[in-house]
Formats: sequence, structure tokens, C-alpha cells
Amino acid sequence: MTVKELSKLCGGTSKMARALNIPISTIYNWINKNKLPAWRINDVRNFVERIDVDVPTDFWTSVSQQQNQGGK
Repeated sequence: MTVKELSKLCGGTSKMARALNIPISTIYNWINKNKLPAWRINDVRNFVERIDVDVPTDFWTSVSQQQNQGGK
């Protein structure tokens, strides 16, 4: 799963940005890089759980591994 796919499952970039109280351009940046900042993972995960979207566990694992490897 990509960050773009996650965004679509969550109702789109606007909904995600409003829920996280961040600029929509930030979400687009995450989509373009296909990465979430390490310090935002818990916020995004809580949002996803709150709206009851089923995200594969390996998505969160891969995001964590990207962060541990310097985003590579």
C-alpha cells in the first residue's frame, strides 16, 4: 500500500489534512515521497483507526522501516 492509497481510503487528501490539522500540501508531499514523517505515524494511525479504515499491518511496518533506514 502507498501513502496515496492510504489517503484515498481515508476519504482523500482534504479530509486527512483537516483531521490532522495540517496543510493539504503536507499530505501531497507525503504522497509524492511515499513516506510519512516518523513523528506523524501515530497521529495518522489514530486517525485511520478512528474512522475505521482497515490498513494492512505491513503498511505501518514498512513506514517504520523506511524511517529507520533514513527514508530510503
